[in-house]
Amino acid sequence: MALPPAVALGPWPQGIDNIHPANHRVFQPPSKDHLPRLLSARDLDLDDQGWPRARRGTVTEHGASGGAGIWSAGGRAFVQFGDALFERTPSALTLLAAGFSARVVLAEHWGKVYATDGRKHVEIDGSAARNWGLPVPAVTLTPVAGSLRPGRYLACAAFVDAAGNEGGCSDLVAVAGTGFSVAVTGASQSVVAVNLYASRADQPQPSFVVAFPLALLPFGLVDPSLLGAGDPPKTAQMIGPILAAEGIASHRAFLLMWRGNAVFRSEAAEPHLFHPDNILQFPSPVTAVEGTAGGLWVGTERGLWWVVGGDSGDWVPVLKTHEPVARGSHRIQGAKLPGLDLGEQRLALFVSESGLIAATEDGGIVPITAGRYRFDPARRYRFAYTEHGDLRQLLILGGDW
Repeated sequence: MALPPAVALGPWPQGIDNIHPANHRVFQPPSKDHLPRLLSARDLDLDDQGWPRARRGTVTEHGASGGAGIWSAGGRAFVQFGDALFERTPSALTLLAAGFSARVVLAEHWGKVYATDGRKHVEIDGSAARNWGLPVPAVTLTPVAGSLRPGRYLACAAFVDAAGNEGGCSDLVAVAGTGFSVAVTGASQSVVAVNLYASRADQPQPSFVVAFPLALLPFGLVDPSLLGAGDPPKTAQMIGPILAAEGIASHRAFLLMWRGNAVFRSEAAEPHLFHPDNILQFPSPVTAVEGTAGGLWVGTERGLWWVVGGDSGDWVPVLKTHEPVARGSHRIQGAKLPGLDLGEQRLALFVSESGLIAATEDGGIVPITAGRYRFDPARRYRFAYTEHGDLRQLLILGGDW
């Protein structure tokens, strides 16, 4: 796919040249003509004590056709034009993936960047971008003559990608006879093989039988030596990335996705798999999520929640504020805001009606801009931190993008 027409690599738009990806790993828009529209902006200049003071804004409104969003994730800069996601470096735009149907959301998790538009999911590992998550197959069994003991059999299957990741397992399908043929449909471009699980119907659960490439479909199971006490499906009741997710975030070993009033948690170190029971539900729609060393912060349309616990079974949410939290959040070192005197602690920044809020690693809330700035919680906000000599700035961009 060709780059969008008229995308220039310089000069930079007036007012945004103080954000430089080479020095600060913060996105710098590629050209004024293709800058996504910013409906409002706030530029907070931090004083010697680390508190914001008012100064004239440096970001002005621009319009663009095709620009869908800009992000900084995992120390890298990304931009979306139309259905394509690019990485921005100081000298080029590099196409990573295409075919998105909506604005994507991104999160860095264990050195990789995950992007989704709610339907298409991409894992970015270095310069490689591959589909993230696997579909659940549809399985059809057809009786054939074989050497199995006559009776009723159950089977299910899961797709496997080139890295050995297994997707969600299909529903169990029953067939009677002395053998059966397995047909599987629904594979995506990432699928290279199928894991087949089967057993007699009187056994507690199906066991692993064999892995075979897609080229061998349909696969005939007629040899009784294949049926034995193998491992059960590792991905029983698992599903891939959450469809129509409104956001993603990283917390400890888990990747989190949220939709409506629910936050879904992936399996530990398996971000392509989610269990429908690993879920946190809140009284109102979720707007922003940030993980810290001490726990998880969840912003909703009715307040900010602090969640602690070791696994999904004992995560306990506590309501900390009672005003709407806007969409968008950011993590920043406490040392960047010296007025808070929080050192290397990682803070979670949220926007509410009363202003910018810093949420600490131990469940504390610190209002930062109360009485200085007011924000519209109905908008979506993006954050960037920059340093130029003695000038420290936290930029907050607000709009409907």
